[in-house]
Amino acid sequence: MHLLYLDESGSTDANHFVVAGFIVNWRGVVPLKLSVEKIVSDRLPKAAAMELHAGHMRAGRRSWSRIPRDIRHQMTEDVVRLIVEQSGADDHPVTLVAVVADQSSDSSTGLYDRSYRALFGICESLIQAGRNDSQILAIADKTRQEPLIQALVNPALSDLAVDSSPRAPSSPFLEPPLFIDSRMTRLVQLADFAAHWLYRAYEHDDTSILDQILPAFDRSGGNMVSLVHLTDRSDCSCAACRTRR
Repeated sequence: MHLLYLDESGSTDANHFVVAGFIVNWRGVVPLKLSVEKIVSDRLPKAAAMELHAGHMRAGRRSWSRIPRDIRHQMTEDVVRLIVEQSGADDHPVTLVAVVADQSSDSSTGLYDRSYRALFGICESLIQAGRNDSQILAIADKTRQEPLIQALVNPALSDLAVDSSPRAPSSPFLEPPLFIDSRMTRLVQLADFAAHWLYRAYEHDDTSILDQILPAFDRSGGNMVSLVHLTDRSDCSCAACRTRR
């Protein structure tokens, strides 16, 4: 079985909305969690319970305001290094997955629907493309759209589902997504890291971290298949769009 950890970034008044995270075999969960814990305990021995909230860590906001900038920068580098190293691991590699949606005239419900629908489609394709364990359990940070997102995996759960038809019997999702407070799990915090820096890249043209973690996205035949940009722009030159021309 594979676990899919997810988080999102962006707001209704932004130009982009991001849902991102990573897939990892269940056997790799504990080692990955311990690696994240080690980063925090090594850099913050007196504040090892600090949540890795990427936006607060980058800007030095809230509880991160008392952490020196150089420490915050070093921790960001540590997390980048961990993601890249684990994506190339021989045993239980991590695969980043993400959808970036340009804001449009969609309602917030429509935006969530097309973004999460595309993300779940990516995950199904990755699993069905040959992974040995063919089931996925998604774990995500809490969001106001939980019923809609769960219904995309099992529409029978809610009348909020945009498409009322059930998913194909071959769908690898073991259960509808589970939602948890990100403070309780380091791996949802790791998903937040990916989502935040993707948002920074698309919303603020800050690709400093995205450029480094791009190798952790899955490619096939030269195409980046686990990073998708939902846009009407035919001239987009982002990393996701360039590989699809």
